[in-house]
Amino acid sequence: MAGKFEFNPDLDLKATLSAAQEAEQRVKVHLNQGTPLEGFVKAMGMSAIVITKLTDRNFSDAYVPISSIVAVESRVRGD
Repeated sequence: MAGKFEFNPDLDLKATLSAAQEAEQRVKVHLNQGTPLEGFVKAMGMSAIVITKLTDRNFSDAYVPISSIVAVESRVRGD
């Protein structure tokens, strides 16, 4: 069941991604190189995440090393 997601500056990157996963919140991860990836966190490992339902990429998922993520963006309010 999806919950409410809000950014919390007291959480580290991995905990923030985990919170987005639990809330079933779409996120955009900005990488230290390349194009940002937007979708849902499907799985979290010790050093990587799997993002599914990628925006503008039908039938694609992405394996993303956490060390390559420099920022996380998400829509948290409707205004």
